[in-house]
Amino acid sequence: MLLNREMGGDIAETLTRISKSLDKLREMKKTVEAHTSEGRTNIKILLLGPVVMLLLLAIVDSKGVAMLFTTTQGVAMLMIAGLLAGTGVFFARKITRSDV
Repeated sequence: MLLNREMGGDIAETLTRISKSLDKLREMKKTVEAHTSEGRTNIKILLLGPVVMLLLLAIVDSKGVAMLFTTTQGVAMLMIAGLLAGTGVFFARKITRSDV
């Protein structure tokens, strides 16, 4: 603005261009949010899917699922599964993060 004033430019025109640029930026942010919405949904499924499957397995084979929580190997498997799910969510969020 100061440079424009010193050079003798039209301030109204400069403000109009700035306004148009801000509108385009806002529109671009909305577009990016729309395009990354599927990824954000996939993150939720990635988190909820294993929990739902564990609950369904608990209904079908409660003794087998109980072994996951009572034995050392079962707890280790749960920890590995949690670590892998957490890693997947971390990278999926990095991909779907919108920095426009």
